Amino acid sequence: FADDVRTSLNSTIAGVTMSPGDDKLIVLDNKGTLTKYGTDGIFDGRFKAPLFSNFRPNQVVMQGEKVLVAGFKISGFEIVGFGMSRLNHNGSIDKTFGKDGSMVTDISGYSYEAIGDVKILKDGKILLVGRGLNTKTNVYNGIIVRYTSNGLLDTTFGKSGMAIYQSQSMFTSVEVQADGKLLIGGQVGYKPAVLRLTSNGSLDNSFSGGVRVGVKNGIININKSSQYLSEK
Repeated sequence: FADDVRTSLNSTIAGVTMSPGDDKLIVLDNKGTLTKYGTDGIFDGRFKAPLFSNFRPNQVVMQGEKVLVAGFKISGFEIVGFGMSRLNHNGSIDKTFGKDGSMVTDISGYSYEAIGDVKILKDGKILLVGRGLNTKTNVYNGIIVRYTSNGLLDTTFGKSGMAIYQSQSMFTSVEVQADGKLLIGGQVGYKPAVLRLTSNGSLDNSFSGGVRVGVKNGIININKSSQYLSEK
């Protein structure tokens, strides 16, 4: 495997995925540079990804044969929302996605948003989990956003496509059960936590009230929280 990784100077790797069409490696660094390599590790110069001017990607996944990058929007010196873009197999922008290939979501009342994980659902929809700083309370809240396969907010999820946990929280991972329910991992009240949601973004009360918070001496403390709201 060749030593031929061409990322930005003084950068670190933010994400790695495999292209299913040709089994090539796609690498994203923390400065937003996206590069592609063959199975032998040789740089693929035919993959020419753009520089992303309207957001800084920090996640990369495959959506079928296309490359989806997601991250945060920057305005001046502040982070003010989530951003995504979809690329074709050669790195060019897929202009059928979102608005001319990109989608930026400003989350009203929040700043310093960050995406913890991205999941492509079986129907092609896109699920983002992360956190944002509530500008009224100055506390981070966990945020979940679902988009259609073409990058538009999925209004059948939560309220207008978003679900927010209205207390100290942040979400860092998501998995989908076989029945379509969502397991969201992260932190609530500064303790490790797992939430389970129905497919429409509401808390699944059959899962210990929807939230399991904290682990002490091997025992999971259950918090039947009423702070979760499927709305902005």
